[in-house]
Amino acid sequence: DLGLGALDYTTATGISSDGSVVVGQVGQDSWIWSQAKGVRLISELLTDEGVDLASWGGGSNWSRFRVADVSDDGTVITGQAGIDEAAGFQAFIARIGD
Repeated sequence: DLGLGALDYTTATGISSDGSVVVGQVGQDSWIWSQAKGVRLISELLTDEGVDLASWGGGSNWSRFRVADVSDDGTVITGQAGIDEAAGFQAFIARIGD
């Protein structure tokens, strides 16, 4: 149980080399799990890291995330972010720290 509530569909998309960080997708968001902090939605992680999702990337409310992978050391995530399906998605790289 990832602690994200009742999930119809979730999948892991990346894992750090030592297994201490795993990323994946659920619905219109993505998640990250770490030994240190447990599971969090990517949108929550980015907000906790100081990213203002309401103004990030030109003033749009980024609310959909498709995380593709995590670096070997677990400090960088890559993926796509979007406002909605009609607006499309843009690639992103986020450097995260613990």
